[in-house]
Amino acid sequence: MLLGLESFSYHLAFGYGKMDIFDFIRKTVEFGLDGVEINVEGDDLAHLGSEDPGFLAEVRALTEAHDLYVELDTRDTNPQNLTRVLKICNALGAGRMRVFSSMGGDVQAELGQAVKDFRQVLPLCTDYGIKIAYENHEFETSHDVLKVVREVDSEYVGTHVDTGNSMMVWEDPIEAITNMAPYAVSTHFKDHIVIMLNEQPMVVGVPLGTGSTNCAECFRILSE
Repeated sequence: MLLGLESFSYHLAFGYGKMDIFDFIRKTVEFGLDGVEINVEGDDLAHLGSEDPGFLAEVRALTEAHDLYVELDTRDTNPQNLTRVLKICNALGAGRMRVFSSMGGDVQAELGQAVKDFRQVLPLCTDYGIKIAYENHEFETSHDVLKVVREVDSEYVGTHVDTGNSMMVWEDPIEAITNMAPYAVSTHFKDHIVIMLNEQPMVVGVPLGTGSTNCAECFRILSE
């Protein structure tokens, strides 16, 4: 199992101009980790910030100099977005692209659309050798994600197992992870608790090992 660092962990530093992608890569190296997972959500490509070929070559040179794997994280299964990010993955030597569908709309319609969208870009995934990791984000159960992956039925589309997000739909984390792990392409590892806000339950993130998630069991399941 390889352990990487997701750039969203430093989204405030990126947002306030205290860190750029090169700083982030060096921080990952400082921690002794195996790879970088770069958030490229939105038209501005978020924490990557550019798709200029020269810029991408500089980023790739730095990751390769430190023997880091690269993964890109995006949202929206629109084939135009998937194609754009897959091309950036190819330029950076990234072997995986994480994506999710829903931001709280018609979840079932979004899941059905994801199947169609993934099928459209499978030829490009095959050409590049890049796998799509479909995430249980905040509105989908593990069963929803697995339904999409099984319908696409390709070695290039698997699950992205987020160890905390299942709590957003009140699904037991261990059950969700157990369901998705056999199809896993990548993961986001986190811990959550439930608090009460205005007399309503709310799921919030906390440092690993301080929340309600059995992190050791999550790790064991994914490792096996």
